[in-house]
Amino acid sequence: MIRIGLLYRQAIQAYYEGSLGSARSYPAKLEDLLDDPRPLRKRRPLRRLYRDPITGGAWGLIREGGGTDTPIIGVFSLSTRRPMKTAGFPPELAGFEQAASYQQWRFIFQPTPGS
Repeated sequence: MIRIGLLYRQAIQAYYEGSLGSARSYPAKLEDLLDDPRPLRKRRPLRRLYRDPITGGAWGLIREGGGTDTPIIGVFSLSTRRPMKTAGFPPELAGFEQAASYQQWRFIFQPTPGS
């Protein structure tokens, strides 16, 4: 799950950073990560859509500003199961150690200020 969640986060980052000009944007839907419709040359931040490995279904979507029609900034599992892994995360995922369920494992791309 960590590997796939990080793939989504990296794909969202690549989409965001691949924006034309200075106006950065996030994808409107996960399918935009398969074939970025914006650039002049074809770009595929993600090779295929992956199912949530815990539920076997769709991922929950984290949207900018929390709206239902706003761009996607991350994904999370819809599983309420307690995580098997509770320690030994890389620094960027250190918050996962306190998670009571997989739903709290959030794979979000947020640009650093000034980028």
